[in-house]
Amino acid sequence: MNRFYKINLFIIIVVLFSLSAWAEVSLGINLSTSLNREVKKEEVQQGEQYERTTTYVFNIYPSLIIVPTGKFEIVPTFGFTLRKEKRVDEDTDGEERERYDRTDIGVGGGCGLFFRLIKSNVFRLSLGPDVFFLYFNPEGGENETIDVSLGLPVNVDFLLSQRLFLRLGSRLVTVRYVFENEGADEHTNTFTFFDIESMLEARLGFFFTF
Repeated sequence: MNRFYKINLFIIIVVLFSLSAWAEVSLGINLSTSLNREVKKEEVQQGEQYERTTTYVFNIYPSLIIVPTGKFEIVPTFGFTLRKEKRVDEDTDGEERERYDRTDIGVGGGCGLFFRLIKSNVFRLSLGPDVFFLYFNPEGGENETIDVSLGLPVNVDFLLSQRLFLRLGSRLVTVRYVFENEGADEHTNTFTFFDIESMLEARLGFFFTF
């Protein structure tokens, strides 16, 4: 480990112990995954042709859980999203042709404000709003994707010991805005009031309390 990483690790440790002096602090990592398969059908003179796009997403997001009081949580998050996307076209004769198969890495972060509704020696239940920002720029330049969402997650903590616990969370409601730029004159804006996919995308977190 070089000197730069040693200094950063030391700073993180100092900050964690400083926070733990006036608040309960937990450090952990959230993992989640999703798979989406989209099929588009197009009518042509000879019949129908299809476009199949399969998207696999894997999220790795470390986060802090800061509890300044017994029931209120501040949860900042920052990490990476790995997205693998494959598109195959099928013509009217049933022959398939692969258009692209690529893997992109995006960066994102956000913050949640949660209130612990139930707290026991075995599990906890918390609920509250969060905001999240995700940015992709796979080819550099003007090709970019910006994803901003506002949600209402519910979290269930399973307390394995006094310091170690698992957190299972999912958004009950999500409002999302997506901006996709494919060049100087090509861009799309998508606004979704009720994003079902985010409801089905559960997050599993592993946390340690200092």
